[in-house]
Amino acid sequence: MTKALHIIVTCTNRKRVKVDERLRASRLPIGPMSLRATEWAARIAEFASRSVPVRDLYCGEHWQQALHIVSRAAVRGWTPTLWVASAGHGLLSLEDRIPAYAATFAPYESDAVSKVQTDAVSWWGWLCTWRRRNGVAASSIERLVAADPTADYLLVLSGSYLEALDEDLGRAAAHLARPESMVVVCGGAEGRFAGRSYVARPSARLQAVLGGARQALNVRTAAWLVGQLSPTDFGVSRAASLVGQLADTAPELVKHERLELNDAEVRAHIEAWREEEPGISASRLLRTLRDRGFACEQKRFGRLFRSVAEGVADVG
Repeated sequence: MTKALHIIVTCTNRKRVKVDERLRASRLPIGPMSLRATEWAARIAEFASRSVPVRDLYCGEHWQQALHIVSRAAVRGWTPTLWVASAGHGLLSLEDRIPAYAATFAPYESDAVSKVQTDAVSWWGWLCTWRRRNGVAASSIERLVAADPTADYLLVLSGSYLEALDEDLGRAAAHLARPESMVVVCGGAEGRFAGRSYVARPSARLQAVLGGARQALNVRTAAWLVGQLSPTDFGVSRAASLVGQLADTAPELVKHERLELNDAEVRAHIEAWREEEPGISASRLLRTLRDRGFACEQKRFGRLFRSVAEGVADVG
């Protein structure tokens, strides 16, 4: 009998199904999280008839690499199961049916469910409770691990998602039969959980070795790791060591000489692109800006993007 491997990846903003404007987090009313959460649940229920299987919803490089992890894990001797940590729906299996949505824990995106970590943690906690009340057994990572404590766990998370799942992960780790059996791949690791010994941090230098876009580096690193490991030697110490060794073989990062833009110039670019492509995300637009030889720090760009999207004057 092969060993179980639970793979948890973040959701992606690229979907095969068009998102209705009412299922965008940016369209929720301003107010306390409890009010916004209640309204979000009502809207999800409203669009239940448009639900599709999770396996058929997502697309793009991130999702293709996540599926690649599953197939590679099966070859290496695991029985893999893929899960999605969704800022709009909670912890999802591939068989779950959900309506298309736009919600993220990335604070610089216009459809961010929150701008600060404490609210993001609360939002994830609410999603877990909401799923449990709806009869979902694996309604949180804690409940998933508690039900299968001897399995291996591979989590591929961005820094903002790791922060949002911080408390759930802390509780989940307490159920592990073997602490080493949880590996979190996260380049931008922050938060309390990130300070623990479960995280393998891929350096940006790995992009030169593994290829693909920078935004998919975590998931590409995880796919590579699964190809190096097996159920007999899976563990965070071994994973972190392998990632570090690979980084040592990578060339130094090339420093790009880009033209720095002031706030007015950045806003002008954002307004022009949003007029041409209204649904463009902040992360994709920032990549486009940088590819054209311009510079803007990510948090500043996110602030300016939100001010344009919300139709308000930016106050810094």
